[in-house]
Amino acid sequence: MGKRRALVRRLRTHLKETTELEEISFREQIELWFTTNRMKKNDFLSLITLEKRLHYWDGVPNRSNQEISELPDELDFIALRDAVFLNKIEHDQDCYLFDHFLHDVMKFIDENPGAMFGAFQKSFGAISTYTAHTDEFGRIANLEPNKPNLTVVH
Repeated sequence: MGKRRALVRRLRTHLKETTELEEISFREQIELWFTTNRMKKNDFLSLITLEKRLHYWDGVPNRSNQEISELPDELDFIALRDAVFLNKIEHDQDCYLFDHFLHDVMKFIDENPGAMFGAFQKSFGAISTYTAHTDEFGRIANLEPNKPNLTVVH
């Protein structure tokens, strides 16, 4: 665990020394580093803590080993992002890279209200929305479906 933290500290120091952009997030620093570098799979695996149990606490099988075997030998930023954020191969109790990615997602949501809803609709199709009518106690008395925002396709 100490080696991993030292490597991360060294990576941060290197990025800060080579760029004048000290106000960018850690995730952006990682992305910037990957513009000129690649990371070997073994180096990446030495930076994270892996979940070793065969099943998670809720009974879902742990697919970390399968996800690791599918990683390329040299990772670019997209492969690293997908492994950390989409496939979530880090241990649940020690997932610092996932936390940095999630922080940037939450920051984006805060700075761009409604953008995630639009991106979600673009990715998965129209989402039903409803208008809630409440009674005098604030309880929902009636839900009315909103009319969908349809577009003409030729």
